[in-house]
Amino acid sequence: MDFNVISQALGIIETVFEGNAEQAVDGDITLSEYYPDIQRILKCSVIPGITGAQASSDRITVDGTALVRVLYVGEDGKIRGFEQNYPFTKTIETSAPAEGACVSVRAKTDYVNCRAVSQRRVNIHGVITINVKIRKKRSDEIITDAEGFGIQLMRKSVPAVSMTGCSDKMFTLSEVVEIGQGSPPITQIIRTQSYVLVSDAKAISNKLLLKGELVSKILYCADSDNGELTLFEHSMPISQIVEVEGITEDSICDVSLNVALIEITPKADSNGELRLVEINAKVNACVSSCTQIEIPVVVDAYSVSHDLKTDFKQADISGLVDNINDSFTAKGALEISDMKKMLDVWCGDLSCSCSVRNSDLIISGSIPVFVLYINNDNQADFAEKSIDFEFRKNAGMDIERIKCEPNIVVTDCSSLQSGEGKIDVRVEMNIVSIVLFSQRHRFISNLEPTETELPKNKISSLTIYFTEDGEDVWDIARRYNTTVDAIMQENGLEDSRINQKSMLMIPKA
Repeated sequence: MDFNVISQALGIIETVFEGNAEQAVDGDITLSEYYPDIQRILKCSVIPGITGAQASSDRITVDGTALVRVLYVGEDGKIRGFEQNYPFTKTIETSAPAEGACVSVRAKTDYVNCRAVSQRRVNIHGVITINVKIRKKRSDEIITDAEGFGIQLMRKSVPAVSMTGCSDKMFTLSEVVEIGQGSPPITQIIRTQSYVLVSDAKAISNKLLLKGELVSKILYCADSDNGELTLFEHSMPISQIVEVEGITEDSICDVSLNVALIEITPKADSNGELRLVEINAKVNACVSSCTQIEIPVVVDAYSVSHDLKTDFKQADISGLVDNINDSFTAKGALEISDMKKMLDVWCGDLSCSCSVRNSDLIISGSIPVFVLYINNDNQADFAEKSIDFEFRKNAGMDIERIKCEPNIVVTDCSSLQSGEGKIDVRVEMNIVSIVLFSQRHRFISNLEPTETELPKNKISSLTIYFTEDGEDVWDIARRYNTTVDAIMQENGLEDSRINQKSMLMIPKA
């Protein structure tokens, strides 16, 4: 007698390795001769960039740069800025092979300290943390059906997402752009800030077509009598094809873009004025795809003719809650007691956490806000504050365990001086994330009839059974070695659950 087991593949993308490594940034920076002497340092920052990553069997080699940027007040009383790049190479040993896997590399600054050794030299000490994540796709075979040997199955339909693919791609963008005749020429760049947004993602067979933009905001000191601070903004279009094995038109895509490296340099035009800006960027695209399915997992089984060997397992199965691509706003009131006039405001790297409350998905955190201003002594000054934010969306279900790794980008930071020493800050953000819930299920992982046949005279041809309220026909059929269909047909039942005490006729299978 033939016995066939039918299985359904469930695709899973698992993180097989995640590790961190620290990279020190130490050095002395000496000002070039055309920079004015340092009167007072306002802010020092280290901006890490990743230029490439090479994977071997047991290690990842990361190449990058640490851009040190110092904002200071010069001897002329004007706000100045200078920067210097420190290239680095870091090797991270891994406990899992990276061949054929998706390797994601991120870097962030943990801290930075600086001090003016002299009016023309600054000592820098900082630490960058490099995070490496290796993801691989695997398939779990889940039993959904079986035929032969009088097999009887109890199945439960479980909503799930089957991961179909993942891919990481780094690409380069480059452009030289004119700031325009309506803006004053550049003396030097004070600060820059860049972000990337996805405007469209279209999946075809094993490929994802991406469209978006790289937005760069540049604050510079103008080449004019009063050296006013001027903000210039430029958007660079993105059009890329990312190879993602297994992705189809029906796939749900989770796309995260981040600026891995940005270099912005002023250039002279044909008249010798610094009216051109050269932008060179490396952008990393992290893509994963999945399909929504229903899996009829087998939670119980028996045979009416043979003994049955069954193995059970418990496993977490993920389902889709939402695919978020939304914008939201955070507002805050800041107090800077000695502020006379605000010059500029911008945001740093935010931190966030995810939770669920009363069926609401809540993503909350804080954003560092940097303020450049003139104080009551008519001197340029700097302050660092923070505001809280919260993004809330109804999940449409009661869930306890969620998986949510949001990619949140600050797209705009504006402010209004509302009174003496007070400003109102408004931060616009974009959030992209696939949100999954995880539930633990117990089901049969192996099903095999033995050669031992059940005795033919185990029950009589017809048995009378008196039920209790709430009994399930499955349990009765299993006990008497017959089938659910046979009991329901014999007794004209429409529901497999018995709602009141009654008498049933149990036919022999």
